[in-house]
Amino acid sequence: TPREREWRSCRHCEALFWDGDAGFKGLCQRGGVHEADAGPNYSLEIGSADDAQNQPDWHRCRKCFALFWNGRAPQTGLCPGGDLHEVGGPALRLPHLSIEDDANHQRWWRFCRKCAGLFFDGFDDKGACPRDGLPHIAQGLEFVIPHELPEDATHQSFWRFCNRCDACYDCRLQENVCNIFKIFI
Repeated sequence: TPREREWRSCRHCEALFWDGDAGFKGLCQRGGVHEADAGPNYSLEIGSADDAQNQPDWHRCRKCFALFWNGRAPQTGLCPGGDLHEVGGPALRLPHLSIEDDANHQRWWRFCRKCAGLFFDGFDDKGACPRDGLPHIAQGLEFVIPHELPEDATHQSFWRFCNRCDACYDCRLQENVCNIFKIFI
Protein backbone atom coordinates (compact mmCIF):
# COMPACT_ATOMS: atom_id res chain seq x y z
CA THR A 1 0.00 0.00 0.00
CA PRO A 2 1.51 3.36 -0.97
CA ARG A 3 2.02 5.79 1.89
CA GLU A 4 2.93 9.44 2.37
CA ARG A 5 5.50 10.03 5.08
CA GLU A 6 6.59 13.17 6.93
CA TRP A 7 3.35 13.95 8.77
CA ARG A 8 4.14 15.59 12.12
CA SER A 9 2.29 17.29 14.95
CA CYS A 10 2.93 21.05 15.24
CA ARG A 11 4.26 22.01 18.67
CA HIS A 12 2.31 25.29 18.58
CA CYS A 13 -1.17 24.44 17.22
CA GLU A 14 -1.03 20.62 17.59
CA ALA A 15 -2.41 20.14 14.07
CA LEU A 16 -1.06 17.32 11.94
CA PHE A 17 0.92 18.94 9.12
CA TRP A 18 3.09 17.73 6.23
CA ASP A 19 6.76 18.30 7.05
CA GLY A 20 8.10 16.97 3.74
CA ASP A 21 9.08 20.29 2.13
CA ALA A 22 12.58 21.40 3.14
CA GLY A 23 11.84 25.07 2.44
CA PHE A 24 8.26 25.65 3.61
CA LYS A 25 6.57 24.14 6.68
CA GLY A 26 3.06 25.52 6.14
CA LEU A 27 1.22 28.20 8.09
CA CYS A 28 0.42 27.60 11.75
CA GLN A 29 -2.95 28.66 13.09
CA ARG A 30 -1.13 30.38 15.96
CA GLY A 31 0.97 32.48 13.59
CA GLY A 32 4.21 31.84 11.79
CA VAL A 33 5.05 28.45 10.36
CA HIS A 34 4.50 24.97 11.78
CA GLU A 35 7.25 23.48 13.92
CA ALA A 36 7.39 19.73 14.45
CA ASP A 37 7.20 18.52 18.04
CA ALA A 38 9.34 15.64 19.31
CA GLY A 39 6.57 13.13 18.54
CA PRO A 40 6.51 10.45 15.85
CA ASN A 41 6.82 10.89 12.11
CA TYR A 42 3.48 9.59 10.82
CA SER A 43 3.02 7.70 7.58
CA LEU A 44 -0.49 7.96 6.12
CA GLU A 45 -1.99 5.56 3.60
CA ILE A 46 -2.68 6.91 0.11
CA GLY A 47 -6.06 5.77 -1.14
CA SER A 48 -9.71 6.55 -1.50
CA ALA A 49 -11.53 3.35 -0.57
CA ASP A 50 -13.91 3.58 2.39
CA ASP A 51 -14.44 0.65 4.76
CA ALA A 52 -15.40 -0.01 8.40
CA GLN A 53 -11.90 0.84 9.63
CA ASN A 54 -10.80 3.66 7.29
CA GLN A 55 -12.16 7.04 6.22
CA PRO A 56 -10.99 8.44 2.88
CA ASP A 57 -10.82 11.99 1.51
CA TRP A 58 -8.24 13.48 3.88
CA HIS A 59 -5.82 15.87 2.19
CA ARG A 60 -2.90 18.22 2.73
CA CYS A 61 -3.87 21.87 2.32
CA ARG A 62 -1.65 23.46 -0.33
CA LYS A 63 -1.53 26.73 1.64
CA CYS A 64 -1.02 25.72 5.26
CA PHE A 65 0.10 22.05 4.88
CA ALA A 66 -2.36 20.95 7.61
CA LEU A 67 -4.37 17.76 7.23
CA PHE A 68 -8.06 18.40 6.56
CA TRP A 69 -11.10 16.36 5.58
CA ASN A 70 -12.49 17.15 2.13
CA GLY A 71 -15.59 14.98 2.52
CA ARG A 72 -17.92 17.95 2.81
CA ALA A 73 -16.45 20.09 0.02
CA PRO A 74 -16.82 22.97 -0.59
CA GLN A 75 -16.92 23.29 3.22
CA THR A 76 -13.29 22.43 3.88
CA GLY A 77 -12.66 24.48 7.02
CA LEU A 78 -10.86 27.75 7.57
CA CYS A 79 -7.23 27.94 6.57
CA PRO A 80 -4.67 30.22 8.26
CA GLY A 81 -3.41 30.95 4.72
CA GLY A 82 -6.70 32.72 4.00
CA ASP A 83 -10.20 31.57 3.09
CA LEU A 84 -10.78 27.77 3.02
CA HIS A 85 -8.36 24.82 2.85
CA GLU A 86 -7.40 23.76 -0.69
CA VAL A 87 -6.40 20.26 -1.80
CA GLY A 88 -2.65 20.11 -2.32
CA GLY A 89 -1.68 16.47 -2.02
CA PRO A 90 -2.93 12.94 -2.62
CA ALA A 91 -6.14 11.58 -1.13
CA LEU A 92 -5.27 9.92 2.17
CA ARG A 93 -7.14 7.28 4.14
CA LEU A 94 -7.12 7.50 7.95
CA PRO A 95 -7.86 4.55 10.22
CA HIS A 96 -10.47 4.79 12.94
CA LEU A 97 -11.90 2.36 15.42
CA SER A 98 -15.32 0.98 14.67
CA ILE A 99 -17.37 -0.02 17.66
CA GLU A 100 -19.57 -2.87 16.57
CA ASP A 101 -21.76 -5.23 18.56
CA ASP A 102 -21.15 -8.92 18.19
CA ALA A 103 -22.16 -12.07 20.05
CA ASN A 104 -19.89 -11.20 23.02
CA HIS A 105 -19.62 -7.39 23.02
CA GLN A 106 -22.24 -4.71 23.59
CA ARG A 107 -21.67 -1.05 22.84
CA TRP A 108 -23.56 2.02 24.20
CA TRP A 109 -22.23 1.90 27.76
CA ARG A 110 -21.43 5.40 29.05
CA PHE A 111 -20.17 7.16 32.17
CA CYS A 112 -22.82 9.29 33.96
CA ARG A 113 -21.40 12.70 34.88
CA LYS A 114 -23.76 12.96 37.88
CA CYS A 115 -23.33 9.62 39.66
CA ALA A 116 -20.06 8.41 38.04
CA GLY A 117 -21.73 5.07 37.29
CA LEU A 118 -21.80 3.13 34.06
CA PHE A 119 -25.20 3.07 32.36
CA PHE A 120 -26.67 1.80 29.09
CA ASP A 121 -27.14 4.71 26.68
CA GLY A 122 -28.70 2.74 23.82
CA PHE A 123 -32.33 3.64 24.60
CA ASP A 124 -34.17 6.96 24.36
CA ASP A 125 -34.93 6.53 28.08
CA LYS A 126 -31.66 7.20 29.92
CA GLY A 127 -32.71 5.42 33.12
CA ALA A 128 -32.77 7.05 36.54
CA CYS A 129 -29.61 8.41 38.14
CA PRO A 130 -29.32 7.59 41.87
CA ARG A 131 -28.07 11.11 42.51
CA ASP A 132 -31.34 12.90 41.69
CA GLY A 133 -33.76 10.37 40.16
CA LEU A 134 -33.55 12.14 36.79
CA PRO A 135 -32.06 10.57 33.63
CA HIS A 136 -28.36 9.75 33.52
CA ILE A 137 -26.22 12.25 31.58
CA ALA A 138 -23.55 10.71 29.35
CA GLN A 139 -20.04 12.13 29.42
CA GLY A 140 -16.81 11.02 27.81
CA LEU A 141 -16.20 7.88 25.83
CA GLU A 142 -18.52 5.10 24.77
CA PHE A 143 -17.52 1.71 26.15
CA VAL A 144 -17.96 -1.75 24.68
CA ILE A 145 -18.66 -4.28 27.42
CA PRO A 146 -17.85 -7.97 26.88
CA HIS A 147 -20.52 -10.47 27.94
CA GLU A 148 -21.11 -14.21 28.02
CA LEU A 149 -17.37 -14.85 28.33
CA PRO A 150 -15.78 -17.14 30.92
CA GLU A 151 -14.38 -15.52 34.05
CA ASP A 152 -10.59 -15.44 34.30
CA ALA A 153 -7.84 -13.26 35.78
CA THR A 154 -8.83 -10.28 33.61
CA HIS A 155 -12.60 -10.79 33.16
CA GLN A 156 -15.26 -10.75 35.88
CA SER A 157 -18.61 -12.41 35.26
CA PHE A 158 -21.97 -11.99 37.00
CA TRP A 159 -22.64 -8.36 36.07
CA ARG A 160 -26.24 -7.67 35.13
CA PHE A 161 -28.31 -4.81 33.72
CA CYS A 162 -30.99 -3.24 35.93
CA ASN A 163 -34.00 -2.52 33.74
CA ARG A 164 -35.26 0.04 36.28
CA CYS A 165 -32.27 2.42 36.45
CA ASP A 166 -30.19 1.23 33.43
CA ALA A 167 -27.07 0.66 35.57
CA CYS A 168 -24.81 -2.37 35.95
CA TYR A 169 -24.77 -4.40 39.17
CA ASP A 170 -22.97 -7.51 40.46
CA CYS A 171 -25.64 -10.20 40.89
CA ARG A 172 -23.45 -12.20 43.34
CA LEU A 173 -23.95 -9.65 46.11
CA GLN A 174 -26.38 -10.77 48.79
CA GLU A 175 -28.35 -7.55 48.81
CA ASN A 176 -28.81 -6.13 45.34
CA VAL A 177 -30.92 -3.03 45.74
CA CYS A 178 -31.72 -0.71 42.88
CA ASN A 179 -30.21 2.52 44.23
CA ILE A 180 -32.91 4.74 42.82
CA PHE A 181 -36.04 2.70 43.36
CA LYS A 182 -34.84 1.09 46.64
CA ILE A 183 -36.18 -2.32 45.66
CA PHE A 184 -34.44 -5.68 45.65
CA ILE A 185 -33.48 -7.06 42.28
